[in-house]
Amino acid sequence: MAKATRARVRHGVDPAAFLMLDLQDDPASSWGDWLSYPDELEPGLRTINWAGEGKRLTVDKLVMAERLLEAGIAAPHIHAVVGRDRRAHPHEGRFPALDGVDAVVEAMAAWPDKLFVKPADGWRGDGIFGPERAESGWVVDGQAQSDRQLAERLVREASGAGLLVQERLASDPALHPIGGHLGMGTVRINTALTSNGPEIVFAFAKVMGSKGLVDNFSGGKFGNMLARVDTSKGRLTEVFGREAGRKYLMSRVERHPVTGTPLNGFPLPRWDEAVSLAFATARAFPEAPLIGSDVAITARGPVIIEVQSDWDANAAQLVMERGLRPVLRDLLPRLALPDPLKKEAAEEFGLQRDRSVRRRLPREDRA
Repeated sequence: MAKATRARVRHGVDPAAFLMLDLQDDPASSWGDWLSYPDELEPGLRTINWAGEGKRLTVDKLVMAERLLEAGIAAPHIHAVVGRDRRAHPHEGRFPALDGVDAVVEAMAAWPDKLFVKPADGWRGDGIFGPERAESGWVVDGQAQSDRQLAERLVREASGAGLLVQERLASDPALHPIGGHLGMGTVRINTALTSNGPEIVFAFAKVMGSKGLVDNFSGGKFGNMLARVDTSKGRLTEVFGREAGRKYLMSRVERHPVTGTPLNGFPLPRWDEAVSLAFATARAFPEAPLIGSDVAITARGPVIIEVQSDWDANAAQLVMERGLRPVLRDLLPRLALPDPLKKEAAEEFGLQRDRSVRRRLPREDRA
C-alpha cells in the first residue's frame, strides 16, 4: 500500500485506480501520466464537450437520437417517447410522444415483441428494462404483466425527460462465439474531431460475460469484460475482467467464460463500417469534439447506440496500458476548439502541471 499512498499523494491517483490499473509494477516516474477520473478527466472532458449545446446533445438521449436521425446515422428505432415534459425538456418532436396510460396501451399493438426501455436522462444503465411480449401480455423482469400494467409502469417511471421505448437489437451472429448471443455488447470508438477531421484516439470492446440487457463494465462486477481493439485490423488483443472475490485487481482473460472461444485475436465483423460510422458521428456532433461512440455491430450493420461525452478514465487507461495525460497533451492543440477553451481544458487535465510540485489530495468524498 506504500506505493498506492505515494501515487495518491504525489500524483492524485486514488488507490482503487492504482490497483485496477496494476501500477505497482510501473516505474514511479510514469505515474504522473495517469489521470484521475473525478478530479481531472471528467472536468476536462466537460470543459471540451459541454460547451454551448454539447451537454444537451450528448446527455439528453432523445436530443441525441434526433441529431443522429437528422444526420442519417444508423441508430435504434424509437417507437415512442413516454411522459416527456416538452416544456422543461424541449426537442424537435421527431418521434411519437405518448402521455397517459390509455395512449400507451393503444400504441402497444404496433410495437415489436422485444423492446428496450431506457430513461432519456439515464446514466450507466440505470432505469433500463426489456419487456417481451407473451400470450397474456408482457414479461418484464421475469414477471407477467398485462398491457395496462406495463403502460402504467412506463408512465409511472417516466421522469420529466421521458422514457424511450426502442427496438431491441441483436448482435451480428459472427459475435456469438464471444458472447454476442448473451446480449448486445458494443464497441466504444473514441474519436477526436481535429481541425483536419476525425481520428481514432482508442477503441475497446465491451464483451458480454453473462446474459443481460446492458454491457456496462463497471469495474467488472457484472461479469462483463473490456477488450483492447487493434484499430488497424479490428481485432481484439488483450481482454480484462475481474475474478470473483477481487474488489479492484483485474485479470487478463484468455477465453470467453461461457463459450470457451479464444479472445485474443478475435476479428470484429464489419470493422471498417463501424469506424466509418464513428467518424460520421464525430462530424455530426461538432459541439462535442472528444466523444466516444458506442457502436453495436448487428446483422444489418453497425448502429450507434449512444454518444458519450463523459467517459471513464480507468477503462480507457486499462485497455491502452498507458496514461491518458501524454495522449491528451498531443491531441488537445489539434482539436477543433477556440484557444481559450483549449487552455482551460489543459489546466483541468493537469497538462501544465510541474511534476516536481506536490499535488493536492483528492477530496475525501471522491477517495
